[in-house]
Amino acid sequence: MDEAIVSIHFLDDEYGAIFSHTLHGTILERCVEELTEYFEGHRLSFDFPLLPRGTEFEKKVWKSLLGIPFGETCSYFDIASRMNNPNAVRAVGRANGANPIAIVVPCH
Repeated sequence: MDEAIVSIHFLDDEYGAIFSHTLHGTILERCVEELTEYFEGHRLSFDFPLLPRGTEFEKKVWKSLLGIPFGETCSYFDIASRMNNPNAVRAVGRANGANPIAIVVPCH
């Protein structure tokens, strides 16, 4: 994948406004637009490509987190169990805490 979001960091309005004006026609512009729609209450899912960087285990956890429907929650045990590794609750919690793509990849 040539273009994908690898992490999301939130800035205050001054920096966000400046940054968004430099993004025309890019995957970053699409990301900003979709996040804006989400925070305005007009979007429940995201369509831009993701490529989070982490260990293979972290990537599996983040992929599992993407399967949680909007508005629902799951425990770390639920997520570990879905991954066929119910003893990995703490590791799932650590991977969740290392999630570089907040909001888009839900925390749980």
